[in-house]
Amino acid sequence: MIEFTASLLHLLLLAAFIVLMARALMKKMYSSNNGNDEKPKPPMAPYGFLKTVEKASTAELPWFLQSIARSPVGTIFRIKLTPFGIGPDFVVIGDARLAQSVLRNSENLKPRFIYKNFEPASRGPSIVSAEGHRWHHVRKAIAPAF
Repeated sequence: MIEFTASLLHLLLLAAFIVLMARALMKKMYSSNNGNDEKPKPPMAPYGFLKTVEKASTAELPWFLQSIARSPVGTIFRIKLTPFGIGPDFVVIGDARLAQSVLRNSENLKPRFIYKNFEPASRGPSIVSAEGHRWHHVRKAIAPAF
């Protein structure tokens, strides 16, 4: 019994170490400025990863996000869609005019390391991964579908 408990403890400590190392590595990968001159970030939503994923997997997601935007957090906030702090936060903009200006600003480029993974499925740049002139061309072509 004691050997089993000791080996289980070692296994748990190893797992915790791996999670912490993965978290540190992911933070380093997603940090664009390596901690220097960090820009201010919007506040985190008052709900954790599990609650956010639970709501995101149902039809209640728009109302969930709207309730956060109407809370004291404000109309711009971050949500976590990955566990243990690994991966980027997602910024939600609950103000239509501000969202429109962010989306139309050509300086807000899509991160290539994320969007390039969509290109094989569509055999090249699509509305998801395209930018600039190519995005406008694809958007105009599919506009009647909406």
